[in-house]
Amino acid sequence: MTEEELIAKAKAGDMYACNQLIKSYEPLIEAKVHARGYHYYSYDYQELLQCGRLAVYKSIRSEEHTSELPVTRPDLV
Repeated sequence: MTEEELIAKAKAGDMYACNQLIKSYEPLIEAKVHARGYHYYSYDYQELLQCGRLAVYKSIRSEEHTSELPVTRPDLV
């Protein structure tokens, strides 16, 4: 199944498709967390990964689907 098909299914409420998309973005989420250097501070690594997963979920549910993944925490920017 293509990413576009998964997005369409996830927007329609298919949680399996949504989970598949989030899993497919997991390496990118981890790379963003490491690239921003958050792992050097006392931030909870799992919490930062969860913020990334939520960003993917929000992107899936939004009307616009962009290729840029907004993995940030408002309180850390």
